[in-house]
Amino acid sequence: MLSSPKKTEYQVVLEFYGDEPDNFERVIAIESKLEEELECGEVDGNDVGQGVVNIFIITEEPKRCFEEAMRIMAGLEPSPRAAGYRDLDEEDYQRLWPKGDRTPFELK
Repeated sequence: MLSSPKKTEYQVVLEFYGDEPDNFERVIAIESKLEEELECGEVDGNDVGQGVVNIFIITEEPKRCFEEAMRIMAGLEPSPRAAGYRDLDEEDYQRLWPKGDRTPFELK
């Protein structure tokens, strides 16, 4: 029996500025909402430090997943200041947000 090829998985990172406690709590509430509503990816946790809170999402479709996450987060504060993704087998990220920003996305 032939097995189907393994699909490539990606890590999407949503980056929020401000790691003070009340902002961190708001980002955690957004993370919970994404865990409940996101259909094209699975929330894989967060990290905090250096003035930034990141939410990590594992998906096979990073651009579609980012667009879905942005729809879910619409109207919530804070909004992400940057986003990027990488193949789980790679080190370098591709920038998703803000659109048109040509600087490399780097995990903080």
